[in-house]
Amino acid sequence: MTGAMPSWDPARLVPGCEDGFAVDIDAGLHAAFTGLSGDDSPVHADPAFAARTRFGGVIGHAALLHALLSRLYGCHLPGGSSVCLRQEARYPNPFRPGDRLTVRGTVESFSPATGILTIRTVIRRPDGLAVLDGTGTVQVCFTESDRSPLYQAAGGPVYAADVAAALQRTGIAAGDTIFVHSDITGFGRLAARGRTALLDGLCQGLAAAVGAKGAVLMPVFTYSACRGEVFEVETTPSAVGVLGEHFRRLPGAVRGTHPIFSVAARGADAAALAASGPDAFGDGSVFARLEERDAWLVFLGAPLQSMTQIHRVEQLRGCSYRFIKAFPARIRQGGVETAGEATFFCRHLDRDVVLDLGRLGAALAAAGVLHEAPLGDGVVRAVRVRAVAAVANRLLDDDPWALLAHPPTEPPCPR
Repeated sequence: MTGAMPSWDPARLVPGCEDGFAVDIDAGLHAAFTGLSGDDSPVHADPAFAARTRFGGVIGHAALLHALLSRLYGCHLPGGSSVCLRQEARYPNPFRPGDRLTVRGTVESFSPATGILTIRTVIRRPDGLAVLDGTGTVQVCFTESDRSPLYQAAGGPVYAADVAAALQRTGIAAGDTIFVHSDITGFGRLAARGRTALLDGLCQGLAAAVGAKGAVLMPVFTYSACRGEVFEVETTPSAVGVLGEHFRRLPGAVRGTHPIFSVAARGADAAALAASGPDAFGDGSVFARLEERDAWLVFLGAPLQSMTQIHRVEQLRGCSYRFIKAFPARIRQGGVETAGEATFFCRHLDRDVVLDLGRLGAALAAAGVLHEAPLGDGVVRAVRVRAVAAVANRLLDDDPWALLAHPPTEPPCPR
């Protein structure tokens, strides 16, 4: 993720934990490593010569196997920010260009005080014989958020890695897109060294949950056009929470230009995800894009009542208690101001329309699509966007007021 500091996962630091990957050593990779290393000795590069040796043909470079171990330590086990301090290895059998190698690591020990692990490493060729057998000594490079707890909860301290682990227990995985509503007050007593450390740690945990190929989005709504104000993309603060306001200022974060419902995104395809047309919930909006991706809606301590995505469901459904309203808009970005209009599917304020997502939450839980995991003294919930749309539409099929506290009043008589 652009600008993110990866976080280690404590579940991977337990003795016996395993991980790895497979890789094809094709002719192109063999040639590229030959060129990179400068080792074009005949046993690696001359088929006629190599055929006369005890190997019976060209063999791969042992040093290439160490490059694969670097990938294992940095991307798989332990993953995150880690460095190899020492590697012991034997090479009991050769491998050849064209082989598919399987790289596996197993944690043997871990010292929380130093962040040092020992990892048993084995690389095997297709017939199961080891081409490398050894032990690596790897140190996790802790960040401030890794070393220092964010909260002190009844059950113990809560770290950035715990945030990532909680999200992953709900089903969120590397490469996913998440849209995060947050209330950061309920996870325990503040233990971080100041507000910035807390917010950095929460953002780090969210980023770690989806990895470098995933994306994190947060609402940074301003309602500028509704208030008749200029929306300064770079500077207008979010009106909907301290975490989003912090998040939009992080390196690599991109903010959309909708002058009512702007969203900040960070990670893969951040700019495309944050972009929005003039209609807040219509096609071309952030919320349409979340639906296209079947992103996760994450409630980091926040209630389901904060779900903005539901307004796209209402708009597509044409719910009669709302209507499209256009607002004159002025948007200033990079010192250039443009004028236009923004549309928003508003409530009829004269009909006592009160959103209440209690029935929706119960229906999502009953359908088994609303997942939750404890985090400190609080809870994290997550649900897929398309699951919300499907369940909400079933409720609305039976009751057009299913998303309201009560039926709206009749429109007032014209005077």
